[in-house]
This record gives sequence, C-alpha cells and structure tokens, in this order.
Amino acid sequence: MNINIKATNLEHTDAIDSYMKKKAEAFGKLIDLSNNQTFIYVELEKTRPDQQNGEDLYRAEVTIDHTGEMFYADVAAHDLYAAIDLVKDEILRKIKKTHGKKDDIMRRGMRKVKKLLRFNR
Repeated sequence: MNINIKATNLEHTDAIDSYMKKKAEAFGKLIDLSNNQTFIYVELEKTRPDQQNGEDLYRAEVTIDHTGEMFYADVAAHDLYAAIDLVKDEILRKIKKTHGKKDDIMRRGMRKVKKLLRFNR
C-alpha cells in the first residue's frame, strides 16, 4: 500500500499523517492493502471561509487505485478530522457497493448455470 498525502493551505503535520494512515487501515477489511499495486492518494485542503457563518472549511479527497479499480470520494466539513472521518465512511460505502455488485453478477451467472443443468437431466 502506498499512501500519498498532499496538504494545501494547511500545515502537513505528523499527527494528520498518522490519523489518515490509521483511517486508511479500515480499507484493509475490504481491499488487500498488502498488494504493492494499491495506491491511495489523499488531498487535504483548507478552503475559503463558509459564506454563511465565516468559518473555514476543510476538504478531504481520497482516490484509491486498487489493481485497476478506482474509488473516489470528496467531502467538506468545518473540522479537518471530521472531514477525514466522513471521507473514510464515503469511500468504504462505495467499495462495499462495488463488491456487492460483483457478488450479484456472480450469483446471477451461477443461477443460470444451475437452471441449465436442471433442464439437462
């Protein structure tokens, strides 16, 4: 697993680095992160103040390239750590959805094979 973290308009600290790496470990439950072909690109950014209340917005963007599959999520929040948590949840949801579709396609195919085998009796 290769993690590239880019910080724009904010200081890239070791605390942010370790927090993001800890959150990236959650992807290991669904994706094989021991593979050297898995790349995680993270961009953390402090954007312009929110126009309604004047607070700074933090944007977290994650792109995962896992052996040809691409997963992308982008979230903005008023706290950097909250944005990281939200983007982690969003990317996990997308990974689960993709794996669920693959399982459904496999099950449908196996149902057709089973149906053909029944008629051949």
